[in-house]
Amino acid sequence: MYAEAEKEAKNGLLLNPNDGWATHALAHILEMEGRYKEGIEFMTQTESDWKMANHIAVHNAWHLALYHIENCDFESALNLFDEHMEPMAQKNGTIQGVIDTTAFLHRLGIAFPTLDLQSRWEKLNSLKKPHLKNHMSAFYDAHCALACLGEKDWDSLKEFRNSFISKKNDTFNGHLVEPLLDSFTAFYEGRYDKVVERLAPIRYDTVTIGGSEAQRDLFDQTLIVSAIKSDKESHHFLAKRLLDERKVLKPNSKAVERGVALFK
Repeated sequence: MYAEAEKEAKNGLLLNPNDGWATHALAHILEMEGRYKEGIEFMTQTESDWKMANHIAVHNAWHLALYHIENCDFESALNLFDEHMEPMAQKNGTIQGVIDTTAFLHRLGIAFPTLDLQSRWEKLNSLKKPHLKNHMSAFYDAHCALACLGEKDWDSLKEFRNSFISKKNDTFNGHLVEPLLDSFTAFYEGRYDKVVERLAPIRYDTVTIGGSEAQRDLFDQTLIVSAIKSDKESHHFLAKRLLDERKVLKPNSKAVERGVALFK
């Protein structure tokens, strides 16, 4: 119901331009419809309005960063991370900041694998630490694990895994944490066949862990790239099917074009 949602989001912004959640609603519509250039224009022109909106401001900056990635403009995306996302996330100290910053760095690394992002991952050390033992949901845990893996913080990853074992029965959709953790660990170790083996079977289950379609796209992108890089021919066939599906759903995604070129 994108047309109806867009109308209501714009009505909300007419009533209150500083309503970061109305901005957020419109940002999602532009993302899902692949209107990336329009999204960049909208978010940059209204930045002074939505930047006032506490922790949702970090998330709105994340949406703008996604548009830049899809527009193949990694410099603008990194500038946004350095000047807005990471500082705002550090100031707020919430789990949402962990989710946004880690998801951004992981997706940028997928889109531009030659970039050296290590120093930026290391900046998230103090941000992730307070949340490693919370284990509120599989969605949160997946991003905490990513924060450890991206930084190569093996001690924190061990601490995270050990604490999860004692709380897995209390974690929302905790049965999905282990396959997600295994797949992300394998991805950062370059064991792409293992990523596919662990991530593909739960692909249609990740919708149950929360987050938005835009956020859960991180799982699909990880699976696609891993299926392409895997040594197994069956995984290459899977990659082609996933790329074909993605091109139908997100025809304007330049990440798909890069994926297709890599696959060939």
